[in-house]
Order: sequence, then C-alpha cells, then structure tokens
Amino acid sequence: MAEENRKQKIIKIANQLFTEKGYTETTMTEIADRSGISRRTLFRIFPRKQDLLVIGYNSVPIDEWINQQPADKELVQVLTDLLKEQNMMGGTDLQKNYQRWFETLNVEPDTRSAILQKVLKQMPLAVQLLSKKYSNISEEEIWITIGSLVGVIIAAWAKVSDDKGSDPLEQINQNLELIAKKLSDGK
Repeated sequence: MAEENRKQKIIKIANQLFTEKGYTETTMTEIADRSGISRRTLFRIFPRKQDLLVIGYNSVPIDEWINQQPADKELVQVLTDLLKEQNMMGGTDLQKNYQRWFETLNVEPDTRSAILQKVLKQMPLAVQLLSKKYSNISEEEIWITIGSLVGVIIAAWAKVSDDKGSDPLEQINQNLELIAKKLSDGK
C-alpha cells in the first residue's frame, strides 16, 4: 500500500507541475525533486513522463463515480460532470487545465495515442453502467451520447489548435448544451 500511496503522490505532484508550467516544460528532475525522491526511483516507477500523464488522466474510477450519481440526474449532465471530475491535469482552473491538456496532445503523439486507447477501453464499461442506471434510455442512445461527448472534445481540441485564444472548456460546454437540447427535444 505504501508503494501505491507513493505513486499517487508522484502523480499528484506531476499534475500540479503540468498545470503550473505545462507538460513540455516540466522535467522528470523537477517531479522527482518535488516528490522527495531520486530521479532513479522516479524512472523505476514511471519510465516515461508520458506515463504520469496517462495514468493521472483517469484518477477517478469510472464505475464508482457513475454509481454515486443520483438516478434522476440527466445523462448528459452525468457525462459532463464526469469530464469535469476527471479534470485532466488536476488543479482548480479547468480552462487552464484543458488548454494545457490540448497543447500537450498536440506535441505528444504517443500520449495522444495512449489516452485514446484508455478512453476506448472505458467506453464499453461506461455504457454498461449507464444502461443499468438509465433503463429508460436504450444502450444505442447511450453509445451515441458518449460518442457525441468524445466528438465534442475532439472538436474543441481542433478549434483550440487552430485558434489559440479559444476557450476549450467553453467550446465543450456549448456543444454539450446543444446535444442535451437535441436529446430533450427528441430530435
């Protein structure tokens, strides 16, 4: 258990540094120093900086989180709140976190690929859990809603990549509101 606590501490510190300085500007030496361990120990636990980002991305167990949500909460709101809960890089400034996250994905293709694989592996579990929780919504509709959420995130990422002044969180929220409205209108 002590080893797991140490890993969680290192991930938390790495996420703080990623938020403060950005992923590309943060070094493994800084992470080790702030964690109170040697570089060698850090590299034994996390061979690559990308591992810290990918592991830290999904710090909230999706099954526990979905099961804790009230049954009367709208599906899109559950997914939106989950996205905020994941908070990608930790910290309290969601806009800054998302901006840094998208910047990192632009310069780190291996990280982008690893995160995509992680998301793809989680989607069937999320659909299964949400189908149980929302028996009035078909599994297909849940897949479409989750797929729309992923599409919304990718669209925001593309827009932010093109327009550096764009607020990724605002883009995501606007698109999610549109999806929620379409779902509630039945269109």
